[in-house]
Amino acid sequence: MRRNPDYYIPLHLRIEVGRRMATRKETKEKPSEISTETGISYSHLFSLEAKYKKDPSMVDAARPGRPKKNDERTERRIVRNVLKNPFESGAKLVKNINTEMEEELQISTRSFNRVALNKGLKSCRPYYKFRLTPDHIRDRLLYAKKYKDKDMMFWRNVL
Repeated sequence: MRRNPDYYIPLHLRIEVGRRMATRKETKEKPSEISTETGISYSHLFSLEAKYKKDPSMVDAARPGRPKKNDERTERRIVRNVLKNPFESGAKLVKNINTEMEEELQISTRSFNRVALNKGLKSCRPYYKFRLTPDHIRDRLLYAKKYKDKDMMFWRNVL
C-alpha cells in the first residue's frame, strides 16, 4: 500500500518531534504545544516518542510481504514486447514471453498488466473496422449516384 504524501511526515521532522517528546519532562514542554506547533496530531506524538526511544534514527523498517517474482530483466522484456506488438492482447504477449522462460520464472497475465501499467503503458482494445462486402460496395455506389445531383438546399435539411 502506498502512503498518501499529504499525511507523510518527513524523517527530519519525525526525529525532531520524537526528541522533543522524549525530553519534554526536562524542558517542561507540553504535548499540546508540540502538536499545535508542528501540526502533528496529539495521539501521533506519543507513537513518535515511543519509536524515537526504540531507535533514534527512526528509519522505516522493512515491511514483510511476498518478494517480487519478476526482476528488472523480465520487466524490460514485457515493455519491449508491448512496444513491438502494441495491438496484441495481453494474454498472447504473456504466452509469447513465457515460451522463452523457465517454468518457475513464468508470469501471469495479471503480473504482466501490473508491470505494463507501472511502466506507463496503457491497455486498450484496438479498433476493429469491418471490411466492406460486395453488397455494401454496390449499395454505397447506388446511394452516391442517386444523390450526386442534389443542390445545397437539399443538403441543408440533412443532418
